[in-house]
Amino acid sequence: MRLADPARPVRVKYHPMVRAPARAPLGRCHSAGATQLSGSRLPGLRIAINCAGLRLLPPEARWLTANSGLAISGVALQQRGFGLSVSVSQGMPRPPRTLLQPEPEEGYSLVEVTSRTIQGRFLLRPSRWLRLTTIGILARGLSRHRVQIHGYSFLSNHYHLILSAADARELASFMEYVNGNLAREAGRRHDWRARFYAGRYRAIEISREPAAQLGRLRYVLAHGAKEGLVASPLDWPGAHCARPLLDGRPAVGIWHDRTAEYRARTRGRRVSSGAFVTEEVLPLTPLPALAHLGSKEQRAAVREMIHDIEHEAARRHAIHRSSPLGASVILSLDPHQSADLPERKAAPKVHAASAAVRDRMLDALRIFVRAYRAASARDRAGLEARFPAGCFPSPPQFVPIRPG
Repeated sequence: MRLADPARPVRVKYHPMVRAPARAPLGRCHSAGATQLSGSRLPGLRIAINCAGLRLLPPEARWLTANSGLAISGVALQQRGFGLSVSVSQGMPRPPRTLLQPEPEEGYSLVEVTSRTIQGRFLLRPSRWLRLTTIGILARGLSRHRVQIHGYSFLSNHYHLILSAADARELASFMEYVNGNLAREAGRRHDWRARFYAGRYRAIEISREPAAQLGRLRYVLAHGAKEGLVASPLDWPGAHCARPLLDGRPAVGIWHDRTAEYRARTRGRRVSSGAFVTEEVLPLTPLPALAHLGSKEQRAAVREMIHDIEHEAARRHAIHRSSPLGASVILSLDPHQSADLPERKAAPKVHAASAAVRDRMLDALRIFVRAYRAASARDRAGLEARFPAGCFPSPPQFVPIRPG
């Protein structure tokens, strides 16, 4: 079967040989004739329709996913006589977690990571305590994993990190540590016991081009000002890399050892406030594009970025005759409140400055995806499978208990 571009939706049409009864029970299958998919025929598929005829539940969806790399992302049902149609999009259910171009000197890959709170709620609303706690968690995670932090910005409902990681497993372990501890601390502070994040973090690899790296750093630095919340990134009251990068001094945070505190309480000890709080220092590593410069030159480059961001924010406020919201208003927001989220565009698969480099990175990603899908299909079929290096293989299959 020939697969089209993974980013392009594919239309699949089902033509049942018989019309489904008006009161067909949910789950009852009816045989279907030949089905067209990208110019190829897949005979013998089945469909199931509920009593209202408004929902399509194809039991062959697993077959499609396992054998052709297709993933059902949404259903659009049109019943026209004997014909039914369902929208199927090609691609993996989630973006592939792999790092394809490690730096040859140190074996690290550069990525931009984004994580968002559930329903856009202000669960990460800035405060002095949360700023210190966030920096402490980042510093603690940095000491435990093979990662480097180049920049960060934490807004009320999402945050961005620019990281270098040794491989996808180190990145996943670091993000599990950071997101888990941050959700527990902020959730405890804001009395939020439900799900904290909207989904898994999104990591997008950045090319080795200096223009791409500096462009992403400027994007992260602009947070707070580009949304019209403050006049300058330096005015943002939450955790932000602008001041440490500009001053050349590492940020200082706190780490609350909840495990030691719990053990002390269970042993009947009286625990005073701050008894298990330690100071943590968060060093920032210069981007590979700035690593050849001295510390003064690096700070000058950051100063120029911040100046451009402030000028652009002021110009935008002048055009719209508006003013920044201000730190005092931000600090007074209800953490359980949700923002009016704008319609977001699809995130790019890679960050690159030139079309040629972007195409090469996308080609490498496609090769990886094809190799992963082929190995995953063999693994699900019970055959020996060789997954590509730097990936997370398919999870183990469940073996049911057979009576007798």
